[in-house]
Amino acid sequence: MPSGALFFLPPGACCEHNGTTDERLAMAGLLIPLDDTVVVCLGRGEAGGSGRPCHVVQITCKADSPNDIDSIATYYLVRHELSELILRIVITHLARPVPSPLIFEGEQYRVHATHAPWSFGKKVVFMWGNELLEVCEDKWTFVFTALLDNPK
Repeated sequence: MPSGALFFLPPGACCEHNGTTDERLAMAGLLIPLDDTVVVCLGRGEAGGSGRPCHVVQITCKADSPNDIDSIATYYLVRHELSELILRIVITHLARPVPSPLIFEGEQYRVHATHAPWSFGKKVVFMWGNELLEVCEDKWTFVFTALLDNPK
């Protein structure tokens, strides 16, 4: 996958229904790459013709120990779970802003999430066909830490 790729989720893959994130998010199939930055288009909601505009957001996911083979292997094992968590956080932030920083811990990893204003995003025009996409106010950075058993 080229660095700085632009990903689009299928319509309805990331939409809100009665204030909760749609469960189809887990089936969207987008995996956030490690040690890279991507721009993701969050699709228009299908429920009730909400008219909610599409959003574009920048997401960076990096390892706290780049090039560490154990960290890379652990990321590979949890990449589906972690990608779903990242997308849920970003989508939740669109509906109701969340604080920064946030820390999430799974059995094999810890993720430190921060958001900051995405000033560069305001300088770029993103379109889907003839439709102008709305740029998210914030970009996101997720720092991945593998929780490894310390040998005694």
